[in-house]
Amino acid sequence: MRAILACGGTGGHINPAIAIANAIKAEDPEAEILFIGAKVGLEGELVSKAGFPIEFIDIEGFIRKVSFHNAMVMLKLGRSMLQSRRIIKRFKPDVVIGTGGYVTGPVLLMASKMRIPTLIHEQNAFAGVTTRLLSKHVNRICIAFHEVKKLDADPSKIIYTGNPIRAAFKGVEQKTAKRQLGIDDGLPFVICFGGSLGSQKINECMTDYIKKTYRDNKYHLLLVTGDLYIEDVREELKACHIDLSHSKIYLKNYLDDMHKYLAAADVVICRSGALSLSEINFLGKASILIPSPNVTDNHQEFNADAVVSAGGAIKISEKDLNPETLYRAIESLITHPSEITIMAESSRKIGTGNATEKILKEIHQLLS
Repeated sequence: MRAILACGGTGGHINPAIAIANAIKAEDPEAEILFIGAKVGLEGELVSKAGFPIEFIDIEGFIRKVSFHNAMVMLKLGRSMLQSRRIIKRFKPDVVIGTGGYVTGPVLLMASKMRIPTLIHEQNAFAGVTTRLLSKHVNRICIAFHEVKKLDADPSKIIYTGNPIRAAFKGVEQKTAKRQLGIDDGLPFVICFGGSLGSQKINECMTDYIKKTYRDNKYHLLLVTGDLYIEDVREELKACHIDLSHSKIYLKNYLDDMHKYLAAADVVICRSGALSLSEINFLGKASILIPSPNVTDNHQEFNADAVVSAGGAIKISEKDLNPETLYRAIESLITHPSEITIMAESSRKIGTGNATEKILKEIHQLLS
């Protein structure tokens, strides 16, 4: 098989494409894979690190107002279509797969015009602009939630697959992860992170929670602050004469081995990005979700709502987030272990670990 994968911008679009590429290679080591991306995104770094070749087209995203920038993007769109055509003609793919980001648009549109089988994967519960624009052109639309808002497409094209899960998350057992991390299995372990860059507001609320409860010795807590905020949190706690060196509370700026910590966790507090939710649900974790307001179409609210409606999470919207609301949400879980168990089971029921296999099946059906 020869496959082109188009993705761009953020890890939420790029990591699913890498997972699909790895699945193709695992099934067929002789398969030829080529990524197409934009130089302004993270794809160059992440795809190269994963060991796949990548070529770039000259494309940027629109901004949501009338501007000179958007006029320039329209000019680049035509150029990117021609660049996509040249790459596709040279590589001669059997299938072209997109996982979102503005780079996906011209690549899949051109592949469709060239009558090459196309598939797009939508990670969120609210269809992105690129998916909506391509929905009438691609052959398959794989979705990660059973219901996706704003997706107006032929139902026969739409296949529920879930989101691809990184291989590191598979086969990780909670007790083993807790033992490796030195976490007491007799106490609930709470992990909080606000995305790769961190969140000042979440950090402030969690710092307040630590001040109120650090003497109680009733939980293990890891706060992942992000690089920008870790010193601020340390200084705030130090000013209150709180010494964490011999406590069950830990601060980190970033996690390279997120799979271990999520596997060990009993309660997860985080944003509601699609991939984070897929990993949390796959592992079967109770969660407190705080959707980011700084995303396109407010799609994280819809992602969170899907998990809440299944009974797997508590949601706190950013406008409602303050030290008191977060305190109440955490306490409602760690003081009632049975609630954690019920919520964790509900979370596990909507998790899926075989998304890449389902996507591969759709690819094979397209090729046959």
